[in-house]
Amino acid sequence: MKKLKLNLEGAKVLSKAEQRSINGGSGWTPGSCAFDSGNGYSGMSGVSLDAAEHGASVTGGNYCCDSCCDVGWLDAEHKEYLGC
Repeated sequence: MKKLKLNLEGAKVLSKAEQRSINGGSGWTPGSCAFDSGNGYSGMSGVSLDAAEHGASVTGGNYCCDSCCDVGWLDAEHKEYLGC
């Protein structure tokens, strides 16, 4: 079996702001809103208002934009991603 060796010399750790600016083809429009599915298991942060409203409406969940740092249903990981 071959072993893969990664050479990370010279690699740069991205800041949270740089991480947020990466849009890798998820199909969601980037933004500063978030939504959850209402079941406590899935959600998405860093999406546009339209995407958050749509995601919440099809799953029966919640969404937020300006108030994301203050809502109780959004977990700490998503709040951190949004810069709370």
